[in-house]
Amino acid sequence: MRNLVAGDVLDSAHRALLTTPTPQSVAVLSAKPPYGTLSWTGGSLGLLRFEIDGQRTGWGHSGAIGGFVSNVVHMTDSRQTVALASNFENTDSRAALGDLVIAVDDASTS
Repeated sequence: MRNLVAGDVLDSAHRALLTTPTPQSVAVLSAKPPYGTLSWTGGSLGLLRFEIDGQRTGWGHSGAIGGFVSNVVHMTDSRQTVALASNFENTDSRAALGDLVIAVDDASTS
């Protein structure tokens, strides 16, 4: 995830496609309530823009299938990448991801 968002896996034009939210996604996602400390604030051609506490920004993806949920995000400010997976489909994995990003970021600055 880090290499997709900030590395040299993609050229700058394709990285821009991956990390530029569409106006439609911003309009739709800004109307949705946050998941605890985490909000989706835009979607691009492949990734979602995440905001933690309205201050920290990152790019990632989430998914669910057959009772499992997963999320991954690369935070652009702190350069932390955090992934979360659960085998309990009712896990509020987005809220847990936000809390985990804050904990990892706080631990790395202490």
